[in-house]
Amino acid sequence: GKEAIEKRRQQFAKSRPGQNAPQVIISCAEAATDRSFAEGMKYEAQGIGGLMKDSQAKAMQYMFFAERECAKIPGLKEKPVPLNHIGVVGAGLMGGGIAMCCIEAGMKVTLLDVDEKNLERGLSVIKKNYQRSVERGSKTQAKVDQFLSLLQP
Repeated sequence: GKEAIEKRRQQFAKSRPGQNAPQVIISCAEAATDRSFAEGMKYEAQGIGGLMKDSQAKAMQYMFFAERECAKIPGLKEKPVPLNHIGVVGAGLMGGGIAMCCIEAGMKVTLLDVDEKNLERGLSVIKKNYQRSVERGSKTQAKVDQFLSLLQP
């Protein structure tokens, strides 16, 4: 009831400060519960209609189209090709994490390091991480074997 609606208002006031839409949408949901259907629909039409003309809506629309436009590089005709095999330079914590993420995305990974000892340690950490996943039950041994088959030093 009213307590749940108020709780949501407070949550959105905290997580989305200054944004009008969440509060208006909550008010529309509230109107659906405390008045007739026709009055609720009228309230919603006014509330959402007002949001559509709001400066925040215009700014968000601008951002939406700007983000898409940024992805277009003038003069670039080639389409991206799938990334199937990558090389990771450095087998430390970050390199090992990048390697694991790429492996789990289905890419073959060549892991490189200037020091053979570091490379071996990095490979060992990756294998231990996967073994821990098997022990926890979050991954099967078959899946881990498949992942490790994509890794090459």
